Amino acid sequence: EKLCASIKNTDTATLLYTSGTTGTPKGVVITHTQIISEVAEAFTMFGVDDKDVSLSFLPYAHVFGRIEHWGHAYMGFTMAYAESIEKVRINLTEVRPTFLLSVPRIYEKIYSAIGSQVDSSPLKKKMFDWAVGVGRQITDLKLTHQTIPLDLLATYEVAKRLVLSKVTSAFGGRLRFAVSGGAPLAQDISSFFHAAGVLILEGYGLTETTAAITVNTPFNYKFGSVGRPIGDTELKIAADGEVLVRSHKVMKEYYNNPEATAEVFSGEWFHTGDIGIILQGGDLKITDRKKDLIKTAGGKYVAPQKLEGLLKLHPLISQALISGDQKKYIVAVLTLDSEALQKLAKTENENFTDWKQLAQSPWIQDKVRDLIAETNAGLASWESIKRFLILPTEFTVESGELTPSLKLKRKFLTQKLHTEIESLYN
Repeated sequence: EKLCASIKNTDTATLLYTSGTTGTPKGVVITHTQIISEVAEAFTMFGVDDKDVSLSFLPYAHVFGRIEHWGHAYMGFTMAYAESIEKVRINLTEVRPTFLLSVPRIYEKIYSAIGSQVDSSPLKKKMFDWAVGVGRQITDLKLTHQTIPLDLLATYEVAKRLVLSKVTSAFGGRLRFAVSGGAPLAQDISSFFHAAGVLILEGYGLTETTAAITVNTPFNYKFGSVGRPIGDTELKIAADGEVLVRSHKVMKEYYNNPEATAEVFSGEWFHTGDIGIILQGGDLKITDRKKDLIKTAGGKYVAPQKLEGLLKLHPLISQALISGDQKKYIVAVLTLDSEALQKLAKTENENFTDWKQLAQSPWIQDKVRDLIAETNAGLASWESIKRFLILPTEFTVESGELTPSLKLKRKFLTQKLHTEIESLYN
């Protein structure tokens, strides 16, 4: 009790380091004020209580993982620990969580695995497309607050029993909602899962804001947005489109780095480094990461995360790195999903000795070229991908290519793959 009485809310509680996607990681000083503000206001918005169960697999070096841990202590829900990232899909069916906190990469992998299984059979694909189509009709009516006709509702129940229940079962069968944060989630993925009966709610925040400052909730969500401000959070958009935030959730400072601290504060307003707009109704939509924007030789701005997200919608693509700053055109460095690749090869009777060799074969080059053409069909000419390169191995956290939350370390990869990227312009 004496120890607790001696601690002030303004005392430093922990140091968390930024992911280092665009440069050297910085230490973020978080006080008890930020933690209490985040945990007390965020979890109550979701209606979480002590009867809930979560499956934890986020690293505690990442602020999102810490929030789940602190939320467990504050709310009293049961928190199970996944054996490993590789076993998350198995652990989901064992633990059967009622809610889930995750980074987009996990949802992308599940989405790709479903797509890969469905594509293996024309009949299976036809049935699945029909069921998801029915689900999308339900989604559209729900999002526009319209009445769902009884005949459509009956058809949806049939679709769930025959097809869509397999998707909800993959998450354990009793998931009320899942939260996605740490990086952008493609709208196609969130709307797909909603149509299949799994609600994924996207939020937005940074290490410097003690995780989420805006979030969609089970009672108010809009796909393509990152939701409305949490609790005391205030937002405004700067003249250049940058999102500024004022809240008790914002860090005290960068550890031993007054210069970097001064750069991100204008009085009480914190500069997030992200470009966004506030939609009618108050929802925030993030459009670009300010530091990541590519400016082509023709003076056009391209958002790499948008293109990378579109490419990863294809089950074959594991990771994508878009490049083209001060160049005449945009290029992509790709890694392939080994499981999806081997499954496709067997389906099409392609012989191979190992998947790395297969990834470099003319057959797969043609497949990927078709996928990129499909992606380019929905893009403006200046942002379309003109050339690509497939790497023989996937990016990993251990190699320093991904952050613990599975985001690309863009600056590191651009330097490491400089020769390969430049070869695409020769």
